[in-house]
Amino acid sequence: MPTVYAGGQYESFPYNRVAPLWDFLSADPLPDTGMTVEVPRFTSAAAVEAQVAQGSAIADSTPSVTNVTVNVRTLAGGVTVSRQVLERATPAFDTVMFDQLRGAYFGELESAVCTGTATASLTGVATLGTADGANVVSIGTADVATGPAFVNKMAQGLVTLADSVYSDDAVFVMSPRRWAWLCSRSDTEGRPYVAPVAGRGASVPGSGAYGRGAGQLLGVDVITTAGIRTDFDTNEDRIVLMSRGALRAWQAAAEPQRLAVDVDAAEQLLVRLSLYNYVASAPVQPSGIVVFSGAGLTNPFA
Repeated sequence: MPTVYAGGQYESFPYNRVAPLWDFLSADPLPDTGMTVEVPRFTSAAAVEAQVAQGSAIADSTPSVTNVTVNVRTLAGGVTVSRQVLERATPAFDTVMFDQLRGAYFGELESAVCTGTATASLTGVATLGTADGANVVSIGTADVATGPAFVNKMAQGLVTLADSVYSDDAVFVMSPRRWAWLCSRSDTEGRPYVAPVAGRGASVPGSGAYGRGAGQLLGVDVITTAGIRTDFDTNEDRIVLMSRGALRAWQAAAEPQRLAVDVDAAEQLLVRLSLYNYVASAPVQPSGIVVFSGAGLTNPFA
């Protein structure tokens, strides 16, 4: 890896992905200019039917389409250190600081796209509701009393998704806390309902890395991510079931991370490293999203 400190010049670095849901979305490249991105949002599905007889009229529909303007957000953070630390510390302390900035950057990005933040809300997919066009399945305390009851609720979500959109490429997104609890559930014969099989998720890009392809539930791949908050209504987490095309994301393709190296104007021996990039996301087919929420998703280990 090249030295981060480069005399005030910009440097490019390997893109080590640590944002499981963001990576699943496979972000499109942002336009070169503009403070917003405009995309169509489908709020109803197109119709396709079998022809009753040769030459008969084909099914026709006019899907409800609205244009959505998506704000491009800047995610950024920086550290200020002395030039001596950069030039003399061993091991190369500049790369250590860069790793810290990179981790914080992807943590903020994942949190924003999963559940939103006050300062840099992108989508907050787990916060979507019926008013946004998403589907909501309520989880009560009785629904987590046993493994079968919980799995039945997940199956209800799959039926809801299938009734809304046709997609063979869907995932469950949940907090590591919920997945750990689910892995501990078993039937009366002691057989587990799920098994962690990291690295085998078929539809999750880069399976085997943190959070991606953690296992399967009802034949659907599971992504675990700390971006799902665990403080909804005090101490609840949420679960999202979504098709890949339901949510779109954009980022600068050539340089997913950018690093600015600047000398402090007041103190010439202070150097500021700033990590930043421009990103955006939006639900373009909210009917392809199911959000599980409710009092049954409180901390299972409390």
